[in-house]
Amino acid sequence: MNCLSNYKPHSIVLVEAWYVGFKLMSATSQ
Repeated sequence: MNCLSNYKPHSIVLVEAWYVGFKLMSATSQ
């Protein structure tokens, strides 16, 4: 149970970091 609870926030941070990076690349290309 602790592993699952620990994994969820990490996954959210990963998605957020990828989204921010994608937006940054999009803004740089334009």
